Amino acid sequence: MIRVAVLALAALVAHTAQAAPLDDLLKRMRADQVQETNEIHERLAKFRATAKEREAMLKEVKGLIRQEEKRSRNMEKRFSQGEKDLISKRDKLDALTVHYKEVLATAKLWAGELKGHFLQSLVSTQIPDRIEPLDAIADDEHTATIADMDHLLYAALEEASQQGRIVRFNTQVTQPDGTLIDASVIRVGIFTATTEGQFLSFTEDARDMVILPRQPPASLVGVATDMGEATEGHTRAVVDPSRGAILSLLVDAPDLMERIQQGGMIGYLIIVIGVFGVLFAIGRSIALVIHMQRVRSQQRDVDNPNKNNALGRIAQVYQKHADMDPEAREDRVHEAISEELPKLNWGLNMLRVLAAVAPLLGLLGTVTGMIQTFQAITLFGTGDPRMMAGGISQALVTTALGLSAAVPILLLLTVARSYSTRIRQIIEEQSLGLLSRTKSL
Repeated sequence: MIRVAVLALAALVAHTAQAAPLDDLLKRMRADQVQETNEIHERLAKFRATAKEREAMLKEVKGLIRQEEKRSRNMEKRFSQGEKDLISKRDKLDALTVHYKEVLATAKLWAGELKGHFLQSLVSTQIPDRIEPLDAIADDEHTATIADMDHLLYAALEEASQQGRIVRFNTQVTQPDGTLIDASVIRVGIFTATTEGQFLSFTEDARDMVILPRQPPASLVGVATDMGEATEGHTRAVVDPSRGAILSLLVDAPDLMERIQQGGMIGYLIIVIGVFGVLFAIGRSIALVIHMQRVRSQQRDVDNPNKNNALGRIAQVYQKHADMDPEAREDRVHEAISEELPKLNWGLNMLRVLAAVAPLLGLLGTVTGMIQTFQAITLFGTGDPRMMAGGISQALVTTALGLSAAVPILLLLTVARSYSTRIRQIIEEQSLGLLSRTKSL
């Protein structure tokens, strides 16, 4: 409308300024009006078309909004479910973490125990490099892995497998003087180890083998020698189930001479008495056995007396005084019997004394040993039993020596007395027979 007013005003000014044809002006105005109307219609049509597009776009946007809202609701549900799953998985993770820490602690504990076991195992001298991995696993700063678990299992199974094997391998062993030598070692499981018939001990700190400075009894050494020389088949072997403890006790056990030395002077005196008493008792028993045989031989031929036995000497006395009256001859025979009987019992009383003195000396050694023990307790207390071992050893050894000396002397004394008693019975019987013959004449 503003544009129309402007055009009218311009036409009016032109009409006043110059007389222009009104028709042209009217045509222009009409043309402009038509053109303006068409433009308005075009704009209106375009606006209407644009409004439809915008309505379609609005519908589309509303549809997208509804989809997004639906998606949002789904996402919220998924997020809520995800939070629940996350909490559940976090709880599971916490539980698994606790179990893992327990497994890790168990693995470290197991590694430490295996290390302590390996340090005391003979197998470590053959396989010395199996302890270092256990140190790494047992380290507090180390996180155990599945490979570490497998290694622990393998190490335990290998140790169990080695327990049932007899293996010969070359290694260095330490001699009693401290020098190292290359030797072929035979290992019987985890129990004993020998080289050239000599038993070895395993030192935990040095992780090597040492030849025992003092070997066990010869019977066990012989078994070790036979096992070392065997190449096939079956052979005997020495097995120490305590892995060295029993073998150490056998090695540390004193031999006979050391036991005797523990008895001291009283022990030596008991041995002298025992040896003398046994030898004397054996001599007397042999002499009485020989005399017994001679008396039995004389018993079969009393009329031909022999001076080598008591019965023969009594028969000679009887024959020598054959011309005397019976009472005088009987007196001579009784005198001869009285002279012969003490000879049969000679030395037996001394054996009784020796058999009684030997255990009494043992009792004396026991008393002196206990005195030494109480003196050691007074000076050093009861903290170290080895300080009391000397007195207790003397007390026990002297008692054992006294009994050991008295028992054989008593047995031999009983044998000698039995022969002496039998000879006396034969002499008395035969003498009574001779005297009864005289009375009958």
